[in-house]
Amino acid sequence: MKHNNRKNTTFIKLLVKDGFTCEPCRDKNKFYIYKDDGDKYLIHSGERAFHPLRRWLKNTYDYDFVF
Repeated sequence: MKHNNRKNTTFIKLLVKDGFTCEPCRDKNKFYIYKDDGDKYLIHSGERAFHPLRRWLKNTYDYDFVF
């Protein structure tokens, strides 16, 4: 997990706790994030993924991401 940083690991844990599925891709550093049968979002576990994911969650699921 050389490229994962703590912020990303933390927000993935929070999403799972709030009922989202964070399913790893074949490529170990990418994840599909979705809830129930809803839209899926593919993210890279790198640092730049946080803000686009946050906007997508707000627009798609009306989910406010708060640390």
